[in-house]
Amino acid sequence: MNTQNLEKRHLVISHLENDRPFRIVGSANKKESESHYTLFLRILPGIPFHVVPHRDRLGEYLVFSGKKKKADGSPTFFCKVGSAIQLFDKNVIEIHLPDLRQVYYLKLDPNIQSLSESLKAA
Repeated sequence: MNTQNLEKRHLVISHLENDRPFRIVGSANKKESESHYTLFLRILPGIPFHVVPHRDRLGEYLVFSGKKKKADGSPTFFCKVGSAIQLFDKNVIEIHLPDLRQVYYLKLDPNIQSLSESLKAA
């Protein structure tokens, strides 16, 4: 079985506060062979964003709206629209999109049951 094409799907939620239920605002997909996440938001249907690890700083990401493939097949990202940082204690990536005036949270554990359990425990 070729594992390079397997995709994990992750939830993108509106907040991490314990006193109110979170809202699912989108999803993110990540292939096993790639280092970036492809982000889809409900507010902008059909427009993919790419959450790419920063090449110099561990735990930091850049958010791009464009992606091209080079001749060798590797991706090139362009049009930076935001940034993100991994919150290791909560196992999420906090995504900042200043043009939308929004902050979203990409849950790294794809299991929704563990998401609600981790929010209750925090």
